[in-house]
Amino acid sequence: MTYNILLLVRPPIFRRGLADALREKQFNVLGDYSSASDYLGLTSMNQPDAVIVQLETGPGDNMKLIQELHARHPDAKLVVLGSERGPVQEEINWESLMAGVRGFIAVDADEEDAIESLFNVLKGRYALPPSLVERLVNEQVTAEEHETVPSRTNKPLTPRETDVLQMVGLGHGNRHIADALGLSESTVASHVGSILAKLRAPNRTQAAVQAAQLGLIRPDESVGDQAASFGR
Repeated sequence: MTYNILLLVRPPIFRRGLADALREKQFNVLGDYSSASDYLGLTSMNQPDAVIVQLETGPGDNMKLIQELHARHPDAKLVVLGSERGPVQEEINWESLMAGVRGFIAVDADEEDAIESLFNVLKGRYALPPSLVERLVNEQVTAEEHETVPSRTNKPLTPRETDVLQMVGLGHGNRHIADALGLSESTVASHVGSILAKLRAPNRTQAAVQAAQLGLIRPDESVGDQAASFGR
């Protein structure tokens, strides 16, 4: 399957390099623009599967840009490009996730990790750095404790997320889980991030505890049994 990608990235050299890398991986680059605001000012019939967008670093309303992109392309997955420890990442919150943001790619990420993150997003997963997931979960927990936002309904875990969570509950790290289930470590990390977000758990241990209490995993299931059941 060929995915259609729209690039909204500022530096021309970086943008062209990213476009070339995507084409080499058989992605169809529908277009590339210097910014989201420039693109939104144009009339476009593009129907991308994903939009890679570099948000504004100066004064501006990035949340408004995200919402406008989502309104124009409601079925597209939004992937934010930025510095992993920069101000742009701090602007990613629950509101932006509700508006279609599904991933974050660091500008200094290597090509393989960036492409894999994009694939994960296109397959319906979240691809967010663990530090960002932890911050979002902590913000949500704090907000609910102070009753500043209504409690959200947890989204159900996918079968693969349940498989990964089962092995997390058995105390295994990402590398072991990746080997046992035939996945890459970055894919496992993406699953873990999605699990933490859905369970609103601050860390892996608490996610496993909550899952066991809710009956989502069976603590006595062996690794071999879990690996054999993967993909059913």
